[in-house]
Amino acid sequence: MKDRTTIPCAITISKPQGGSREPCIAVNISDSVSGIHFVEASFTLAAFMEALTGLGGVKGTAEVFGLEYVGLKRVCEDRTINCPLSIYDGRDKLEEWLAQNGQEDGWLVSTYLGSQTSVKHAEKGCILKYSVTKYIQP
Repeated sequence: MKDRTTIPCAITISKPQGGSREPCIAVNISDSVSGIHFVEASFTLAAFMEALTGLGGVKGTAEVFGLEYVGLKRVCEDRTINCPLSIYDGRDKLEEWLAQNGQEDGWLVSTYLGSQTSVKHAEKGCILKYSVTKYIQP
């Protein structure tokens, strides 16, 4: 048997609405230290009710991701960068440019530019305001 590690976590149970998929119950588990939600499980309504009423071994599906960050402390910092593209070139092009030019060693760049203050006109191009994230030992 492998060693066990205990981490602080949070659980969210929801019933996703809309879409073309069959009604289900989603169970998400997040690591409280890193903020990463690393397990996303789905159960039919009937299966979830069977589990709630004591039946064991109820089948569902689960995706597991971001395990390399579980237990690590999330550090976020804001950045700005001068971009030669115009604000009129469109957010998709600006986000693509940022992904290619805003990367720093050891950091993950967030290319989301959807807030009102993310893109600002400049004399030559524009200024992009974005964030970077890294995960460190707590």
